[in-house]
Amino acid sequence: MIKALNEQHALSARAKQAPRNDAMPVTVFISSTDRCNLRCPDCFSNIGRYGEMPFEKFKRLADELFPAAKEYHTTVEGEPLTTSYFLDIVPLLEKHSTMMKLTTNGTLLDGDMAARVMHVLGSVRFSVNGATKEMFERLSLGSDFEGVMRNIERFIRLREHSTNRPKVTLQTVISIDNIAQLPDIVRMAYRLGVERVKAQHMIACNLSGRKRTLWFHQEIANQYLEEAEALAKELGLESKFPRRFGKEKRRKEGRKICHFLWQEGWVQVDGTVISCCHPKHMVMGNAFEKGFASVWNGEEYQDLRKKLNTAKEPAACKTCLLVEAYRGGGKEYGEGDFVHER
Repeated sequence: MIKALNEQHALSARAKQAPRNDAMPVTVFISSTDRCNLRCPDCFSNIGRYGEMPFEKFKRLADELFPAAKEYHTTVEGEPLTTSYFLDIVPLLEKHSTMMKLTTNGTLLDGDMAARVMHVLGSVRFSVNGATKEMFERLSLGSDFEGVMRNIERFIRLREHSTNRPKVTLQTVISIDNIAQLPDIVRMAYRLGVERVKAQHMIACNLSGRKRTLWFHQEIANQYLEEAEALAKELGLESKFPRRFGKEKRRKEGRKICHFLWQEGWVQVDGTVISCCHPKHMVMGNAFEKGFASVWNGEEYQDLRKKLNTAKEPAACKTCLLVEAYRGGGKEYGEGDFVHER
């Protein structure tokens, strides 16, 4: 009841574009670690900069946020299963009936770990950047293709015997390196018993990598995106792929709809609260210093909510593909959408 009422208040505040939001986040992203056991060449996260969030601080955030939150997303800055206290998060989720959404490279999700977390999982996304051993291991340095495939297969088998059946996704970052393998990743998902495939564009973390982004290979990208989408439909799989180049439905009218500022809370390893997942996100404050609720309705958040849909909105909001997609079809691609220099 508390979670449902909180979500209603969040949606109402978003509809009004209210600067003050009396609802707490419906979805929370708390990065328990920025460490990773792999070294993917195209990852622009600050891997290993802060290490691990102390459990006492994580617990304090969970006690504040989980009562109202329907979903907890694990770290997207590293590999969540490298968190030393990962299994200690489970009782916190159970206590507040909050479901975990796990994104993982799959190397550490063995049978024992899967069995111990299955009941609190809302969904699992396995990062799979290649359909062959050579491509998979080249784009996920330090990984073991066969080992990850075994872990996914085992997870699917365990799920069949569980009362909780989290949705499983194969998620891939596409570039000129692996776009031709996207249809084979769809076939892989079908063979493994996975019900959903998602692809998102590689964003180059420096100018030297930008030529590998699909902005410079649009015709090839469209060819394989169309093939993969048609194949997923034929096989009865859910899919979420980027729009084809030249297929944008530009809409200038109407207000932008942003779920980040009213429905989601993002906390980094050092307690920094950020506005969203945009590479040029804004810093809202620090939850360790003030507590999350104080930041959530602090000056920075309220000012940003006021500026949305005005001439004063930040560059990140003006170029955000997600808020435009929520408005109806999405903005036109530009080269700047594919490069983020650190």
